[in-house]
Amino acid sequence: MTAPAVPAAPQHRVPVEHRFLGLDKRTIPFAAVALAVWLLWAVVLPWVNSQVDYTNPVEAGDEVLVSARGVTFTPTPGWDLQQGIRTTEATRSGAVPSDVVLVQDGVTFAVQPGPWSGTAGELLAQVEEAPTVGTFGDTEVDLVGDATTITTIDGDVGVGQGFTTNRGNGVAAAYVFGEEGILIEVLGTPEQIGQHSDQIVDMIASFTDEEAA
Repeated sequence: MTAPAVPAAPQHRVPVEHRFLGLDKRTIPFAAVALAVWLLWAVVLPWVNSQVDYTNPVEAGDEVLVSARGVTFTPTPGWDLQQGIRTTEATRSGAVPSDVVLVQDGVTFAVQPGPWSGTAGELLAQVEEAPTVGTFGDTEVDLVGDATTITTIDGDVGVGQGFTTNRGNGVAAAYVFGEEGILIEVLGTPEQIGQHSDQIVDMIASFTDEEAA
């Protein structure tokens, strides 16, 4: 009777001298490098970024570009420009950012431009009808009080009105320049807004339309 044949060892089996805890020791350095790269991008860099305070304070003489039409305004020095570009800056694509956001002491001053064929009053009503950048997407936004006429230094006439959200109180203003609407929203507590009321009024009044000049 012939003894049963012993099956041949699998050709892919790693020799014992190259094994460590069941792994091929020769692949460990490559796996370690891959793990280190993953940790760098997924853990270390986001943590470092979260620890660094990014500020972009407005300086005297700065003007912020709101739209490609040439609508600009002059922020109060010291406010932090979190979104948007100055008239002296440009994006790589050459496009103008769609929104502008400035902050100071808990107050957010947001500007949202866009095509508009209606009146300034109709644009102001959009604060209640659709989430916007200045209300951080809150769906419960209510205009309060009566709308008032506001006039820029250049004589352009718009409308303004107070509003409330789940996050705080605010003031909204709207202008129409040609076929473009500009919606301005200032959000904060009554105390915060009150402390910066003069600066807010000055910034809203500084909006100018270069195309109409």
